[in-house]
Amino acid sequence: MCLFMLPGCWAGDVDDTDIPDTPQEEHAYGRIAGTVNSVSGDPIEGVEVYAQGTSAVTDAMGSYSLLEIKPSDKIVIEFSKREYTTNYEITELISWETATSNAVLLEIDGSRTFPSQEAAYVAIEDTTVEFQANSFIDKSTGDSYNGDVTAEVTHVDPSTNELSGAPRDLAAISNSDDSQLVSYGMVDVTLYGEDGEELSVDLDKPATLRIPITNGSLPDDLQMEAGDIQSTWSFDPDRGIWIEEATGTISVADDQLYFTFEATHFSWWNCDRGFVPSCAKGRVIDFLDFPVRGANVTCAGGQTTSTAVTDENGEYTCSIMVGDSVNFTGRTFVANRNWDKTVGTIYMDSEGSSAADCEPIEDIKIDVCRIAGAVNIENYDAIVSEDDPEGTAADGLSAVFWEPPGDVSYCSNPWESLEVGECWTGTNEEIVASFPESAFPGIPETARSAGNWVEVSNDYNSYQMEKLLEGNLPFYNWESHELVNGEIVTNRPDFKQGQTISVEADGDASTYFGPWSVDSFTTVPNQVYLSDNSLTANGGNLRVDYSNTADGEVFFTATVDEQQVWCKFEDLGGFSVPAHALSQLEPGWGGASVFNLSLTLKAGPDGLPIYAQIFSGEMVSLYVE
Repeated sequence: MCLFMLPGCWAGDVDDTDIPDTPQEEHAYGRIAGTVNSVSGDPIEGVEVYAQGTSAVTDAMGSYSLLEIKPSDKIVIEFSKREYTTNYEITELISWETATSNAVLLEIDGSRTFPSQEAAYVAIEDTTVEFQANSFIDKSTGDSYNGDVTAEVTHVDPSTNELSGAPRDLAAISNSDDSQLVSYGMVDVTLYGEDGEELSVDLDKPATLRIPITNGSLPDDLQMEAGDIQSTWSFDPDRGIWIEEATGTISVADDQLYFTFEATHFSWWNCDRGFVPSCAKGRVIDFLDFPVRGANVTCAGGQTTSTAVTDENGEYTCSIMVGDSVNFTGRTFVANRNWDKTVGTIYMDSEGSSAADCEPIEDIKIDVCRIAGAVNIENYDAIVSEDDPEGTAADGLSAVFWEPPGDVSYCSNPWESLEVGECWTGTNEEIVASFPESAFPGIPETARSAGNWVEVSNDYNSYQMEKLLEGNLPFYNWESHELVNGEIVTNRPDFKQGQTISVEADGDASTYFGPWSVDSFTTVPNQVYLSDNSLTANGGNLRVDYSNTADGEVFFTATVDEQQVWCKFEDLGGFSVPAHALSQLEPGWGGASVFNLSLTLKAGPDGLPIYAQIFSGEMVSLYVE
C-alpha cells in the first residue's frame, strides 16, 4: 500500500533540525551544475567547464554538470570558449548536494594576429595593448614561444551589465588587508598560439595596456581624476580572488578617462579602489521553507559586487559597502534549470559595520520544489477474519528516492488538501497520475539509488531493505513474504507507536549520494484501533468507530479493486463516511483502514528534503453490496 499512497509533494511543517553531517568518504562525490549564458541571457553551447581536473561541455541549453567533485569549502570553476571571454565562478560543495554555479560569457571585442618575434601594437576599440618582441611564453610549459600570436581583447564597463561577464566577486587581497573592490574598468586579454595553446608574457617583458574607465554613478568622493595614481588588480584563477599587484596612471583624452598600466601576465585586470568591507548575512530557503545548500547568492549594488555560497543551513555571508543599496539574489539548479529569487533593494546602513555584526537580510525564498524521496512505514494491525477479531501484524516498509522535480505544483500534498469531513474518490491510475512522471505506482521515472541497501531501525530491531529494480528504476521494499520449501513464510517488520525511527544507507557515489545516517529520523504516531463491529451500515453511510484517539485528525481509506476512497475526519473516536463517497466503489470484497498519518520533511542522503511518512492504524476486510 505504501507505494500507492505516497503523495507527490508536501506543503506542511518542515523539520530541519537534524540535517546529517555525512562522513566525507573518499569514494563518494558531489556535483556542480548550472548554465552558461550570454549577457543578454541566451544559452551558449560548447563552453568548456573545468573544476578539480574534471570537465564538461555545455549543451544546446547552456547547461552542464560536473560529476565526481570532492566536497570543498572553495572550488574555482573555469568557463572558456574561443571568441568569448574566459570567466570564473567560486563555489562551495557541502556533502553531496548539487552546488549551483552559473556563468555569463562576453563575446570578445575583437582580435589581432601578429608574429611573436616583433613588437606589436594592438588596438581594439578604445583599448590598446603594446607587446614587446620575443616576450611570449607557453602557459602550460613556461617555455618561450615563437610563432604567430592571436590576442583576443575585451573591455568591460563596470557601470553596465557587462560586469556580469567578469569574475563577479570583487572580494580581494590587497597589500595590507582583505578588501572589497569598487571597479572603474576591466579588461580581459587572452593570448593563443598557432596550435590553440594559451600564452602569456615573460615577467621581464611586460605588456603596456591602456583601457577606458568610468566613474559611472559613483559618489563624488569615489570619482577618479586625471593624474591620479591607482592600484592595478589581477584575477588569480588558482585562488579565485583578485590580487593587488602594482599601480597605473589616470589620464584624459576627449573627455574620456583612461587607465595605463603594465601587465606581467595575463588573466583579467581591473582598475579599482579597495575598501575594508562590511557584511550582510541571510538564508536561502525553498518553497517548503527547507534550507537550500550550495545556492549561489549574488549581492549587487552601486558599489557592491560580491558573491557567496550557502552553507549546510542555507545561510550565507557576503561583503557589502556601507551606504550602498543592494539586491540579494539566490539561485539553485534543479531539474536542469535555474530557479532564483531576488530580495531588495535594501539600504546598507552602519549596523553592518563589523564582521561580528553583519546586516541581517530577510530570507530569500525560491519557488522551487526540491523533494527528492520518501521513507514509508506502515504500523498496521489487520483483522482478516470476522471469527478472529484480534489484529494481525501487517506492518510494512519501503523507500524510494528521485531527482527533485522543480515545479512547485509537485509540492501539493493530497492529504493536506483534503478538508476535514471531505472525501476524495478515484482509481489507482488517477492516484498514480499525481506522481511526477510516474512510470510505476510510487516510483518516479527519475528514481535513483541510495546504495545497495537502506536500513530502518526502531527501539529494538533493524530492517535492512536490499535495492530492488522495477525495470531500471531502483526502490527499496521490505520483503514481508518469501517462499520456503513450497510454503509462504511471513516476516513482517514490527513497529509500535511512540518509537523513534533511525535510518541509514550505504551510499551510491554513481548517483551522487554518499553514506547517510540519521539517528532520530521520525517518530511513529499514535496507532488507531478499530472497535468490535466497528463498521456499521447506516442508510448508505458507513459508521466507523475506533479507539486510542489523539488530538488532531484521522484518515480513512477504502479500496475495492481499482477504486479508492480517501477521507479526513476529526479524531473523535468515530465518524460517518457519506454514501456519495462510497457509491464510487464497485460491489465486492475489499479493505478499509483508519490511521494517523505523520508526514514530515527531513534531509535525505544528499541534503535535499525527503518525506518521512508513517501510517499508524488498523485495517479490516470490507464487503460492498
